[in-house]
This record gives sequence, C-alpha cells and structure tokens, in this order.
Amino acid sequence: MRHNAASTRGWPSNLRHDAGVSQTLPAEQPTREPARGRSLIWLPALVLLLTVGQLAVATFVPGIERFEEKAFGARLVFYPAMMLLVPAIWWLAVKRRRPDAEPPYVAFALIMLGFLVDTTGNSLDFYDRLVWWDDLNHFTNWFFLLSGIGLIIAKGITPRWASCCW
Repeated sequence: MRHNAASTRGWPSNLRHDAGVSQTLPAEQPTREPARGRSLIWLPALVLLLTVGQLAVATFVPGIERFEEKAFGARLVFYPAMMLLVPAIWWLAVKRRRPDAEPPYVAFALIMLGFLVDTTGNSLDFYDRLVWWDDLNHFTNWFFLLSGIGLIIAKGITPRWASCCW
C-alpha cells in the first residue's frame, strides 16, 4: 500500500491541502514571454495622428482666426518629421544591430507629446486666452522630452510608471 506524507502523519486524506486535486499534470505547454512593447505601438501612433490631424485642420480649413499667421503649413511638414526623428534614429542605431530589441514606445510617445501639447494649445486658443499657458507648456514639454530621451539613453533603468503596461 502506498502512503503519502499526509496519511503517515495521521491526517485523513479528505483533509489534505490537495484533496480533490488531480495529481497528474497536463503536458507542459511551451510558454513565451509576452511581447512587452509591441502592445504599445498605438501610443506614439495616436500622438502622431492627433497632432497631424490638428495641423491639417489648421492648415486646410479656412477662416479659423486662431490659426492665422502661425505657420501651420510649415508645422504640418516639420512637426511630423521631428516627431519621427528619434524613432528613426533608434531604428538605425539599435534595431539594425539587435533585431529582437523591443522599441521603447513609451519613450517615443513622451518625445512626441510636446508637439501634440503645442498644437492642442493653439487649437484651443490657450496661447491667446491664458496668460500662463506658454510657461506651463514649455515646462511640461521639456519634462516630456527629457523623460523620453532619458528612457532611451538609460535603457537599464525603467521606472515603474514607464513599465506599468509592458
């Protein structure tokens, strides 16, 4: 007769911690670590699309006073180019050497966010209606920019707030 540890200590088999649990384990399934950054590709894409959308409205919809004489045609060309500069440099510098490297989508979104904040401030006419907007905008945009660059440069350091969704 086969005895297990619980029955040899005098415990009835129905009071064991594993009572009713099958002792046979299913065949081990190969597990794969979830792709941490791939699910966040939508984040910088959303920031880019929102920025370009607002810039297109400012450029092509006539008669909106707050957009006049603010070079939105040039912004429509140069903002997306500047927003995509860091991801392009990262791709050339990192992805070509390490094809398995996960893109830092949160960092890309942080770098791009300053352009969206500036464009949204113009769309909502904050620069003309709120005296303090320009100062707050510059402060937060520098925070976004430097946080994004910091996440890219210091790749071994990942703060909890930057990896919450990875």
